[in-house]
Amino acid sequence: SVQNLPKLPGHTVVAVDLSGSMCAPVSAKSKIAQSEVASLLGALCAGISSDVTIIGFGQTMQVLIPDHDEDPLRLTDRVRHLSVGHSTNAYLVPEYLLTNRIPVDRLLLFSDMQCYGGDERYRGSGDGTSFAQLVKRYRATVNPRLRVFSVDLAGYGTSQLAEGDPLTSLLSGWSERVLELVSLTERRDTVLKMIEDGNFEHG
Repeated sequence: SVQNLPKLPGHTVVAVDLSGSMCAPVSAKSKIAQSEVASLLGALCAGISSDVTIIGFGQTMQVLIPDHDEDPLRLTDRVRHLSVGHSTNAYLVPEYLLTNRIPVDRLLLFSDMQCYGGDERYRGSGDGTSFAQLVKRYRATVNPRLRVFSVDLAGYGTSQLAEGDPLTSLLSGWSERVLELVSLTERRDTVLKMIEDGNFEHG
């Protein structure tokens, strides 16, 4: 699957939810935990990215830089066993990127979206430390073109981000096709921008 997926250029940051709620199975008929799926998708993403940083989060967060050409299953196991506690502080990821002014082209969030600071606070209320508010501050001060792909692995209907942001994609599901959608979305937007700027010639 990794060999057949389109490559992602630039720097990709993958945020993997390893909180207590992610121990729930992906469906009533499965014994596979959502954290396993999130870790696997993060490992697959590492295999198609030019430059990747994986961040596991819960109560705290840990940064993992994969080895070059690391086996996806070995990397999945390494991600799953990061020790971050049981709370769900997704905001720690964009806060870390903002504080350290790390240049990032895209941020992928794999979570059940049962995160602190979501829903009622992402629309502008709160103290400015929700996931969405920190992404907004990152775009304002580090990279205005940061793309965010939020992948809901549970389908509870909650989100860390509001709809309507052209640089944010809200996805659901947990096959490798999710990663294919990332590339397709970015390529579509690039072509549309070339057409709008008059730099696209049909040939």
